[in-house]
Amino acid sequence: DEDQRRLHSYIAHEQKNLIMLIKGKISSGYDISKDMDAMSHSIDDILALSAHKNSQKSICNLALIAAEEYDSYHAIYDQLYFDFDEEANYTILGREQWLKRALDNLIENAIKYGNQKEINIYLKQKYHSVLIYVEDHGKGISEEEQERIFDYAYRIHPQKLDGYGIGLSLVSHVCDLCDGFIRVISEVDKGSTFILSFPSISD
Repeated sequence: DEDQRRLHSYIAHEQKNLIMLIKGKISSGYDISKDMDAMSHSIDDILALSAHKNSQKSICNLALIAAEEYDSYHAIYDQLYFDFDEEANYTILGREQWLKRALDNLIENAIKYGNQKEINIYLKQKYHSVLIYVEDHGKGISEEEQERIFDYAYRIHPQKLDGYGIGLSLVSHVCDLCDGFIRVISEVDKGSTFILSFPSISD
C-alpha cells in the first residue's frame, strides 16, 4: 500500500510539473508540441500501469510495432539499427499501446545512457516465444542495481532521481500483462541488453 501511494504521488507530481511547464510556455508563446507529446506519453504510462491481467487483449504483430518505433527514433538517432526475419511470425497477445510504451522506454533509456554509441533492436522467434532485444554499448548497470531496477519503488525514492526511471517498472508490468517476462544482461561501462519475451500465438 505504501508503494502504491508513493507511485501515485510520483505520477501526480510529474503531471503537475508538465502542466506548469506547458502553461508557462503558452503564456510566453513557445512551441509546446514536445511537451504535449510528453503529457500524452505520461497518460499512456498511467493507463498501462493501472491495467490488470484480465484487461482485454488482441493479436499484435511485434515486428510491425518495433518497426514503427524504430522509424520514429531513427529520425533523431542515426546509430539505431533494426533487424528481424521477414519470414518469421511475431504475433503475440497484448495491446499495441502497451507494447509501444514499453519499447519507447527501452529505446529512450538506450539513447540516454548509451554514450552516443550504436543501439540495436532485433527480434527472434524461438522456444515458442517471441523475443525482442534492445542492446546498447553504454554505461551499463551494476549487478546490485539489476536486481532492483524493475521495482517502481526503487526509482521513486529521491536519491534515485537520476536512475533509469519508472519506465522500467512499466516495461516489466507490460510483460506481465502479456504473460511474458523481461531480463537484462549488463556490465558496467560495457552496455546493457534488455530482452522481452512473450508467448507466440503462431504455433
